[in-house]
Amino acid sequence: PRRAVEVGAMRGSRGGMGGRWLLALLAATVVQLCACQGNFRFANIYWERNETMGGFVVTYTIRSSWQRTYPEFQKPDLTYPVAGDTVRLRGFKTPTLSTVDTNTTAPLNISLINLDLHVTSSSTAGDWITGTTTVVQEYSGLGPYDATFHGCCVAGVAGSVPFSVATRVDMGASSFAPAVVPVPVIHAEPGRNFSLPAQHPRSLLGPPAGGMFGFRWEMGSGVT
Repeated sequence: PRRAVEVGAMRGSRGGMGGRWLLALLAATVVQLCACQGNFRFANIYWERNETMGGFVVTYTIRSSWQRTYPEFQKPDLTYPVAGDTVRLRGFKTPTLSTVDTNTTAPLNISLINLDLHVTSSSTAGDWITGTTTVVQEYSGLGPYDATFHGCCVAGVAGSVPFSVATRVDMGASSFAPAVVPVPVIHAEPGRNFSLPAQHPRSLLGPPAGGMFGFRWEMGSGVT
């Protein structure tokens, strides 16, 4: 009986070690998967006072770009979004618009999730979608207030790199904020292909006689 107990204890010890190794492997796998789940490309946020609703109401507009084939963007027909579609923004950490109404008796923290992206452009070859999200928020005064659009993770970057873009609302100084054109960040590793939407300054006038616009990229170290 004693021998059986010892053998049983030894087996239990081996099983425990095996269980710990299995948990360690699973944890490593989860970390690796999380690091690969970045789908955010770039974004900007601007605001405008909503004169129609009156009071201290602000309309936020978020223009953002995402990896098109992110698994949670897949539609019921197993295709991925294109221009004209609406998708719920998702990520390893849910994209969120956060602000604080500091004019109230007790500061009111506001976090808005379940944000929808109305896709305005897309690229199958470049694997991206770009669109706008509109949020209406009422405050208790003129401000100033800070609003931040944040989440995780950035696409094409090793590790889980969060993103965050912010704007300041001061209705006492202005009725709107300028819309700054967002600039995508591309992490170009050797052998990696990527695409960027581009617009020539004279594109509204049409292409030059005989052809197409030409672009020249300067990547540093003499590479063009």
